[in-house]
Amino acid sequence: MLHYEEARTGLGGDFLDEVDALAARIAERPLEFPLWKDARPYRKAVMLKRFPFVMYFRFSGDEVYVLAVAHGKREPGYWVSRDET
Repeated sequence: MLHYEEARTGLGGDFLDEVDALAARIAERPLEFPLWKDARPYRKAVMLKRFPFVMYFRFSGDEVYVLAVAHGKREPGYWVSRDET
């Protein structure tokens, strides 16, 4: 976020707004998003509007666990070790 805010005042806030909006969509309809590499239980949600990021998450019952908000060019799966289940 700091990178975007330094590039242009207010852009960091726009990034956080988009992350929040995507998180809200995930919370409402987690099954709407595709499985990541067909690997259960992980799913991915792509931030399409302005920022090249992907949110990786899993859910159980009513709880959603966001494991990473990763730049689209990062090595896929670097975040898997964060899952403590």
